[in-house]
This record gives sequence, C-alpha cells and structure tokens, in this order.
Amino acid sequence: MVVLFSRIYSERLGCDRYEMELKEPVKLIKLLEHLEEVFPDLKNQSKGEVADRYASHYLCIGNGRILRPGDTITNRDTIEIVPPIMGG
Repeated sequence: MVVLFSRIYSERLGCDRYEMELKEPVKLIKLLEHLEEVFPDLKNQSKGEVADRYASHYLCIGNGRILRPGDTITNRDTIEIVPPIMGG
C-alpha cells in the first residue's frame, strides 16, 4: 500500500510517500498509529490519541472520498494524507 503526503506534511517529514506491505486488511486508525510511530512529526506536537487528532489535524483520502478511522485499508490502496479543509 502507498501513503502520499501533501506538501505541508512532506516538507515536515522529509518525504512525499511511504510504501509498506500489509499482510492483511487493517482499519485506517491502525495505519495512522503506525505512521505516527514511523513519523513522530506527523503528530505536530499534539497530545491524545490518533482518533482525537483525526479530522482536526489531518484527513485521509482514498478512492476520491474522505476516509473514516474505522474504514478498512488493503494492500492495494493508495491513501493521501491532506490537511483538513476549512470553510465558512
């Protein structure tokens, strides 16, 4: 599976993509926990659990839609991590 980081994250992390082999499907929340272990700067100095930061600090897009923490990710997926969208 491939994770693509938007520019705001790639500049902080020093890379624009991360590839890994999933042996079985996982929930998005587990993937995010793994990514925060590999890339501690992804947390952006925020405290709490990944689920508490999701949607306020970053969003994941897969197959053209915003993913939820409980969505299942497979080895064939490409996930984009983007900043949250603000509007008003």
